[in-house]
Amino acid sequence: MTIGIVGTGLIGASIGMGLKAKGHRVVGFDLATENTDIAVRRYAIDEAVSLEEACLPDVVFVAVPPAATVAVLDAVYKARGRETLVTDTASIKADVVAWGAEKEWFVASHPMAGHEKGGPKFASNWLFRGAKWIICPGAAPASQMARLESVVKELDAIPVRLSAAEHDRTAAILSHLPHVLAGLLLETGAQLESTEASGGSWKDLTRVGGVDPDLWTQILLGNRTEVASVLGGYVARLGELQGMIEQSDKKGIEKWLKEMAKLKGKQK
Repeated sequence: MTIGIVGTGLIGASIGMGLKAKGHRVVGFDLATENTDIAVRRYAIDEAVSLEEACLPDVVFVAVPPAATVAVLDAVYKARGRETLVTDTASIKADVVAWGAEKEWFVASHPMAGHEKGGPKFASNWLFRGAKWIICPGAAPASQMARLESVVKELDAIPVRLSAAEHDRTAAILSHLPHVLAGLLLETGAQLESTEASGGSWKDLTRVGGVDPDLWTQILLGNRTEVASVLGGYVARLGELQGMIEQSDKKGIEKWLKEMAKLKGKQK
């Protein structure tokens, strides 16, 4: 099978690496020739090609920033091969799924994996290992859905089907909120002269606090309804916890911690 990658940044190059390792031929295009040069050197793609050539393989992944995804999908879909299946990797799905509502050769998707540092130099063929890969059903027939799921499984990812609305709510809680909290923690830590005394909990919770500002501005604003809703509930709950601490509510705090321990035990 031949794979096309449009956008050879962290996600696109990692897809290329993973599928090349499975024996597929991978061609790639990126507006930034530096990205395709690195992708070739790191064996993420076999060849850097034009956008038109990158649209012709059996399966094409569009892995560009969220704000550019629909426009790039439009160009790719018009130039695609007769039996080319097109998918994307955008972290917000409402606009993408609406765009593809009547397109039988398109399946919207999003790998729930990433890295705090971007670009093809941080790509790896294990980035998606064990990660959920959300696939949003649209106009594509079951055979095309199964075709994409088969490719995703070759990356050792686990395909999960969700509607666009379910995806965006899920991403707001499981991905977007943690990134916001990591930034707020870093901001709070700046009150100290140094965080050298930090332990594992600080490092774990702030790992994604230094992400690409341009990319994450697009993500937070692109999913602003869900993110604002989740943040509203979070702020209210935080206020309640603050009240319990201020009032030395020992029973309340213990009860809350026990409930959280039960929730942690239930989570996979």
